[in-house]
Amino acid sequence: MKSDKRRADKELLYTADRALLLACVYFDQSHAGYLLDKDIEDIIHTTGLQLSRAQVSVHLIVYSATTLLSVIVHYHACTVVQGCISH
Repeated sequence: MKSDKRRADKELLYTADRALLLACVYFDQSHAGYLLDKDIEDIIHTTGLQLSRAQVSVHLIVYSATTLLSVIVHYHACTVVQGCISH
């Protein structure tokens, strides 16, 4: 009985924006769970937005973890949210 209550009160992760997740998985060719900054810059420039590389880089830094080599964007943080399910 206690295990049922614990299981019911656990916080579960669910996908808030399925289209965004599918787009990120499509461009994540290595299936590593992240996109590199240069890949995201190329994606943004092909959409036709009139942004310079510097403007795109500034926006990427907000959603990224900086490594020694490049900026890595973990897309699961942008597409998955927590929700509490209780019965």
